[in-house]
Amino acid sequence: MHRMRRFLVSAGLALFVLTASGSLATAGLLRPDAGQAYPDIIGASAVEGSQSYTYDAAAGKGLFSATTLPLHIWGGTDGTSGYDISPDANGQRFQTVTAATDSTGKLIMNDPSNSFQIWGSVVAKGQTYTGLLLQGTPTAMGSQNLASLDSSLKGKALYDMDLKVTGGALKDFFGKDAYLYVSAETGSTFSGDFTKNFSATKVTTNTRGYNSPKPFPAPEPSTLLVLVTAGTGLLYKSRRRITNRDLGA
Repeated sequence: MHRMRRFLVSAGLALFVLTASGSLATAGLLRPDAGQAYPDIIGASAVEGSQSYTYDAAAGKGLFSATTLPLHIWGGTDGTSGYDISPDANGQRFQTVTAATDSTGKLIMNDPSNSFQIWGSVVAKGQTYTGLLLQGTPTAMGSQNLASLDSSLKGKALYDMDLKVTGGALKDFFGKDAYLYVSAETGSTFSGDFTKNFSATKVTTNTRGYNSPKPFPAPEPSTLLVLVTAGTGLLYKSRRRITNRDLGA
C-alpha cells in the first residue's frame, strides 16, 4: 500500500511537469496537453535502466525501449475505482514497448521492431483477465527533453506514443487505439538528439484509453464501507426514535 501511494505521488508529479510546465512540454510531444482518460494502467520501473535507446548510424535507425511493472488499472468513468495488477499463472507481470525511429526521432512505420505488450492478471467483479492483457503497435511517437528547457529538470524527459490496439484480454475496454505516456524521472541522458544513445534510471508509464467503447468495471463497495454506511443509518434511526420520544414526553 505504501509503495502504491509513493508511486501515485511520483506519477502525479510527472503529470504536473507535463501539464503545469505550460510551454515547457510543447516541443515534440504528440499530446502536450494530454488529459486524464480511462482505463488507465500505471506502471513503474521494474529494474534500473528500464528505458534505453540505441542508434545504428550505418542503418540510420534507432531503437527506443522501455519496460515497467504494471501496478494498477483505474477504471470507471472518473478514475475513482481500480484494481491491482498481479502476476499471471506463469509469474509474468510486465509492460514493454519498443519503437524504431529515424535520426530525428520520428517513428518508422511498419518496422517489425515496433511492439507493445502488457502481461499480468486482474480480477474485477468476479471476472479474471489474465495473461496477455493488452497488445498493440506504436503508430506515432513524440518526445521532450525537459532539461534543455529548464536546468532544474535535469535528468527528466517525456515520451508519448499513439498505439494501435491489436489484442489482449483488456482489448474491449480500450477499443481500437490507446495512448502511452512515458516519463523518465531520474537519470535521463536524453539530450534531444536521436543520433546518440541514451537511457534513464527511473521510468513511469500511463497507458490510457481515450476512445474507450465501455468503462472498465468499477469494484463493489468494500465490506467496511458497507458496514459503516449501514451503521450510520441505524444510528440515525436510533437517534430519531429517541428525539421523537423526548418530544412526545
